Amino acid sequence: MNVDNATLFWLLFYIAVGVLGIFLTLVYIASKKPTSKRSR
Repeated sequence: MNVDNATLFWLLFYIAVGVLGIFLTLVYIASKKPTSKRSR
C-alpha cells in the first residue's frame, strides 16, 4: 500500500483536530460545572 505525504499529512491533521476537539470539550464541560471549587 503506497501512502503519499499528502495523505499522511491530512490523516495526522484530522487526528490532531479530533484530539483537540475532545480536549476542549472536556475543558468546557469541566468549567461549566457549578461544583468547581477552584474558581474562587
